[in-house]
Amino acid sequence: ETVVNQIHLWAKERSRMAADRCKLYDAFDSLRRFDEACTYAREIGAHLWSRRFPEERNLHKCSLAVRAEAHGSMKSFLRAAA
Repeated sequence: ETVVNQIHLWAKERSRMAADRCKLYDAFDSLRRFDEACTYAREIGAHLWSRRFPEERNLHKCSLAVRAEAHGSMKSFLRAAA
């Protein structure tokens, strides 16, 4: 019974996460630009994950992951906003 329970637990843990191809952005020139990029990614349904720090001095730690197929749209958005 213990082994069966462990196998079920392992199967649940394994199915909790899904792998997606993505593009990671981490070179923003301001928190405002980071927030705009996150908002745009959410609007187009590409936002997978983001990490934001409130202080401008921690800007280098801010990261945004979007679906790989949205890279072209994100790149265009970031260039247009520059």
